[in-house]
Amino acid sequence: MPLKGVISLLNEHPVFRRQSEELVHGDTPPQVSVRQGAVPVYIGALWSLRKKPVLVITPRPEDARRLHDQLLTYLGEDEPVHLLAEPEVLPFERLAVDANTSNQRLAALAALAISNRGLAPGDPPPLVVTSIGAALRLTLPPQVMAGGNGDGDRETTWKIGQRVRLNDLLVQWVELGYRNEPVVEVPGTFSHRGGIIDIFPSHADSPFRIELWDDQIDTIRRFDPYTQRSTDTTDQVSIIPAREQLPGVADRRRVDQLIERIDFARCDREVQERIEDELATLFTAPNVETLSFYNGLLNSTSLMEFVDGDGLVVMERPSQIEAEALELEERFLGMRSSREERG
Repeated sequence: MPLKGVISLLNEHPVFRRQSEELVHGDTPPQVSVRQGAVPVYIGALWSLRKKPVLVITPRPEDARRLHDQLLTYLGEDEPVHLLAEPEVLPFERLAVDANTSNQRLAALAALAISNRGLAPGDPPPLVVTSIGAALRLTLPPQVMAGGNGDGDRETTWKIGQRVRLNDLLVQWVELGYRNEPVVEVPGTFSHRGGIIDIFPSHADSPFRIELWDDQIDTIRRFDPYTQRSTDTTDQVSIIPAREQLPGVADRRRVDQLIERIDFARCDREVQERIEDELATLFTAPNVETLSFYNGLLNSTSLMEFVDGDGLVVMERPSQIEAEALELEERFLGMRSSREERG
């Protein structure tokens, strides 16, 4: 049971209302001292009062997870409170990011990106919590994260009665990182059987079944991925990327320039050949298991580009955030030097 009554009481407090006005109309962002146990209440009240997207940055991943859980306790599970998780894969590691972590990140980033385009009347803005380590990770542009392409001219929501070009639709989903599977059971997959298309959006709780009548969408149903039986109907479905690294939408010119500048002087021959082989197929047949290794090569967008002029950024313990960022930089530079010494 959410504790929204506590949020409502704080919203009515005159000091809190004055501080919230200063956030919007003040020349400089105010610094507010709040007891640690009251932080989730304060942030939740600020979000519910201002009705604008809010991004909260904490020093460490465990701080972000704890604050995210506390906000859900006060606001309720049905509110758009997202955790932008920090991948457990360290830089320079050839490992795939955990699927749950990846989907959680995609959902949080898409929520911010979609809110920038404008929410439907009555839809609440997102409240996203992240750590400084996760916030520093480069990602896809907002227009791509919302489900479009680099130019923002793709359809991202499909509705009943809409006409579609089936082949173009399936190609678009593949470019967004979705895998064509015989049966749709997990997020990030789709299947096609005649006039029936199943897809499991990476930010959804359940998959959708789209039935076509000729080239027109006739019905859209949610279904259980285990029994494959329909559960209820809906009038539309929205799609966001299924991966955070999408070579097809990357700036090819920028990537080529960075590749030309790669220095293999401290790599042994085997490592150099492996990297060169992967780069040669990066845009034609990439290995999805190692794409996160090339995140900095493919992506160049910072998290701050997802927060428009109306959004609020809350730094929870700014001095500790700065110290953690410097510590991360020092640690990653040490890891790079160590790996270079080993070839």
